[in-house]
Amino acid sequence: SYMYPTDLVEWLFSTAQSLKSSHLPCLNIGSEAAVTVDQLAETVNSIFHGTGIEIHSSMTQPRVNYVPSTKKTRDLLGTTIRIDLEKSLLRWKRRLDR
Repeated sequence: SYMYPTDLVEWLFSTAQSLKSSHLPCLNIGSEAAVTVDQLAETVNSIFHGTGIEIHSSMTQPRVNYVPSTKKTRDLLGTTIRIDLEKSLLRWKRRLDR
């Protein structure tokens, strides 16, 4: 899962603060947006105006992705993801372009 650092820190602090006052169930932290390495490479290439990507894989079996639900975390702690992967990469690019 890819999360903008400030979103991740907010989730971690929210969890830590809640642990002080009560017992929390097991919670998942992260983005529920399933992103393969191929998709990540294509997104980075697009945002940074790369020359394209070439993927070589010797995998013969279909890929299995597991993306845990963060619904319980979001409901209990009121957390949300404010900056998605594409926006976070655009922010990174703007800083590099300065």
